[in-house]
Amino acid sequence: MTRRLLLINLVLALSVSLWAQTNADEQIKPNDTLTVTVADHPELSKTNTVRADGKVEMPVLGTILVGGFTVAELHKNLERAYGILVASPRISIERSKG
Repeated sequence: MTRRLLLINLVLALSVSLWAQTNADEQIKPNDTLTVTVADHPELSKTNTVRADGKVEMPVLGTILVGGFTVAELHKNLERAYGILVASPRISIERSKG
């Protein structure tokens, strides 16, 4: 029984990992919802729906283009941009397809 539970947990963990990797590699598109969280800086965190032109409004940064980027690419761009204001920003991005 314990082996069976361990195997089920392993399969579930691998499935979630593969899903997350696939989702991270897809380009962000209009109507997707992005939740950007900057740890310890709620004033820089925001949830947005991507506009038809592929842009969103972000605190301090203003209007930025996110459409066509992957979540990983957007993460790097936001780290650079917010890194000017915050030392070593810890950013997480959640994407829901629109």
